[in-house]
Parts: sequence; C-alpha cells; structure tokens
Amino acid sequence: MLADTPRKFCVFLRSRRRFPTHGHRNLPALRYAAYQGHRTAGGQRVQARRHDIDALRAIALFLLILYHAWVSIMPFGAQFGMVATVPATPAPVFDAVSSLLGILLNIWRIPILFLVSGMAVWFLAARRSPGALARERVVRLGLPLLFGWLVVGPGTALIFPLSAGATVPEALATLRPNAAHLWFLKLILPYALAFALLLAVWPGVRARLSVWDPPPPVIFAVWTAGLVLITLVTRPANFEAWFSGPHTPVFGALCFGAGVVMAASGPRFQAWSARWAPWLAAVALLLYIPRVPYTVAKFQAGTLLYPDLLFYTAVAVESAVWMTAALGFSARVFRGPRRWVSAAVAAVFPVYILHWPVQNLTAWALRDVFDSKAQALAVLVAVELAVGCCLCRAVARVGVLRRVFGMRVRGAWGG
Repeated sequence: MLADTPRKFCVFLRSRRRFPTHGHRNLPALRYAAYQGHRTAGGQRVQARRHDIDALRAIALFLLILYHAWVSIMPFGAQFGMVATVPATPAPVFDAVSSLLGILLNIWRIPILFLVSGMAVWFLAARRSPGALARERVVRLGLPLLFGWLVVGPGTALIFPLSAGATVPEALATLRPNAAHLWFLKLILPYALAFALLLAVWPGVRARLSVWDPPPPVIFAVWTAGLVLITLVTRPANFEAWFSGPHTPVFGALCFGAGVVMAASGPRFQAWSARWAPWLAAVALLLYIPRVPYTVAKFQAGTLLYPDLLFYTAVAVESAVWMTAALGFSARVFRGPRRWVSAAVAAVFPVYILHWPVQNLTAWALRDVFDSKAQALAVLVAVELAVGCCLCRAVARVGVLRRVFGMRVRGAWGG
C-alpha cells in the first residue's frame, strides 16, 4: 500500500480540473499539503490543519490592533472612547495615505473574522461531537467575552474620563458592563453554537456537506449575491460601521456559513482562491478606486448613506472579492507550519484582548511626547504588542487565566 502512494499522488497532481497547476511555483506544494490531509472516513473529507487560515486570523486581529491605534491619533478618536494622542504637527501626507488604507480595509476587516471562524468551526467539528464542540466554543470564546464584558471593557472605559480630568468617583459613576473591542464575539459564539445544534439535530449534515462538491465559482457567486441582497435590504447608513450597523448580524452569519461551506469543499476552494488571488485583487482595486472620492466626500459632508443601489451593490461585491483574495494569498504564502507564525497565532488573541486598555494608558502617559503621527502610531503599536506579550507570558502559567484569555490548556502559549 505504501509503495502505491507515489503513483496515487502523481494521479492526484495531474488532476488539473480539480487542482489546476496554473503555473504558480507555490501551488504544487499547496496541492501536496492538501493531499496529505485529504483522507476519507465514512465518505467524509478530513483535512490536515490549515495553517493559512490560522495565519489569516492572526493578521486580521493585528489589523484591528493597528486600526485602533490609528484611530487614537486622529481627532475623532475620543468619539470611540479612546484617549486621543494627536500631535500638534500637521501630517497631511500621513493622513491621506492612512485614510486611503482605512477605506480599503474597513469594508472587509471584520467580515473576514466571521468567515475564518466558520472555517475553523468546520475543522473542529471533524474531531468533536456536537456537545463537545459547543463546550469548546463556550470555553474558548465565551469566557474571554465574559471577562471582557465585566473587566476589560469597564476598565478601558474607566481610563477615558480619568484622562480627561474627571475625579475617581465621577469616573466610577460611568462604569457599565460592556464588551468594548470584543463585541464581535457576541456574534461568533451564537453562530458556532447554532452550528453545533444543527449537527446535533441533523447528524447527517456533516456527511452531506463533505460529499457535496459545488464548483468554487458557484460558492463564491452565491455567497456574494447573498451579501449584496443583505446590503440592499438593510441599506446601512455607514457600511463600515460594523459595531452598530443593522446589516452586521446577518452579514456576519452569511460569512460564517460561507466559511463552513468553503472548508467543507476540501482543498478545492483553497486551490481555486490561490489561483485567482491576483485577479481577484485587481477586480477589488477597480471597485475600490471609484469608491474613494465618494467616501471622502461622504464623511466630510456628514451624509453617510450611499447615493443609490449601485453603490451598495458595488461595496458588497468588493468586500467579498477582497476576502476571497486574502484567502488565496494566505494559501499561497502560508503553506505549512512555521515557528514564528505559530507563535503569532497563539499570542495574537490574548494580546488583542488586552490591547485597548494598554493603548489608552500609553496614550495618556505619552500624549504630549509625540512629534508626529507616524511616530505616535509606531510607539503605540509597539508598546501594545510588547506589554501584551509580557502579560500573556505571565497569565499563561495559570490554568484558569489561560482559559479567560482564550488560550489552550497545553502548550507554551496555547493557541
């Protein structure tokens, strides 16, 4: 049987319809990694750990940390409960470049977390019963959410009035439980529990999804059409305001479900997105360029609604295209385990939990020190990452705290 393995892999490699070569030097390794994890058990696909998905989740959380630090050095940072650190020196070039990047990222940096969470839940369900899956998600997501609601959120909110000159009694009077920057866990956890309930009620759904093999373009088209429909129905006043947007719960649920279907399709969608990633990015850029001047004018005028249904359709399509391109580029780059990637993946969620209070304290202590916005941004992000990593090293030694910060019980960092 072992002697027959090379021949089987050669047949697998030559299958251009399901795993096209398309000339990229990384993709033979990608297909081999998919082959190694492509085993069948009762007709179901069982895939090896997807390191590209782990890396993409870490990148998405790091972008959130970077975005929050950027908001704190802008004049509107105080509106979001951030201690503002706005240097007196004007920086028109920095403002223009960072705003263009923000406009590009804001429409998909949160939805991709829902997409990746759906993929992760599918892989977890392969090794757990529905009850065990629900318990694991409650521990890994529910405990950090509860900790954020009762400790991190109120603690972060307490720093803001104190930095503005309020007395301690006045600041304490404003305390309310809130999830703050962990708000998206309030959506991801119900999505995961609903999927576990579906597996419990309909035991055969996982086998059906495993053998169901729609073409990747069909998955992408149906998912994109659903996002467009949600956007047209809700018509959010600010599409980028995921925290309070009326479209966020349904938009997130559809992205979560799409992640489940993409993961269930095995390595086929992975190879397809990797093949078309450069073209998808080009299409997304073509949709992004005409959106920039209108978005800038929209914020300057205070008129948040897009002018017509065409704009809503275009921004929803652009969001889906960016997410798919990100999946493809991640599959190209992160083909296997790497020590620094594993360390970043394990550390990023605990660091994210702590980053906002660390950011507010740093901005409060150094608000009059910075000469430029670029310097302020670099220092804030560096301090957040350094302090967060040190604190996580400390709490990693205590089993209860490991669970509170979303770490696994075993391993140096848990991840």
